Amino acid sequence: MSIAHMRFVIKQIFKRANINKCIHPHQLRHSYATTLINNGAGFFAEVGNLSEYNHPRQITKLAGLSLKENTSGKHKGRTRITKRGRKKLRALLFRASMILVAKNKAFKALHHYYTTRPDNPLKKMQSLIALCNKLIRILCSIGKKQFVFQEEKMLKDIPHMHAFI
Repeated sequence: MSIAHMRFVIKQIFKRANINKCIHPHQLRHSYATTLINNGAGFFAEVGNLSEYNHPRQITKLAGLSLKENTSGKHKGRTRITKRGRKKLRALLFRASMILVAKNKAFKALHHYYTTRPDNPLKKMQSLIALCNKLIRILCSIGKKQFVFQEEKMLKDIPHMHAFI
């Protein structure tokens, strides 16, 4: 389909809908891309078919979010993520977890719990990486079992969370 034909089709659709606004195909492409990004298409585009994975840890490894410890002999270094995976998937998950911490009550409570728990509190970035892994597990469950996400159920499944809700 050429650009001229696309413009013609768009004009015809807008005439039928009684819309007197000038819309270019480029604007429609951006709005469609935004819709796809908001609906998780980036995750599924990077990961592919979820039935190919037996466990969410495989997707964690694919994203490069697995933990590694930098040790040598008696020296025990920091534990970091491997970053041996798909950079776009890692960035997408990180951005999604940032938005979830800001907008979703359950993820906000979980982030608060991770950063303020009495035993082994995490730094903010460590908490966000843990939330990325949690998001992978949630998306895998939703994709494979076809159920609706429930904040209350997620928080009930985490021990010691009742004090932070």
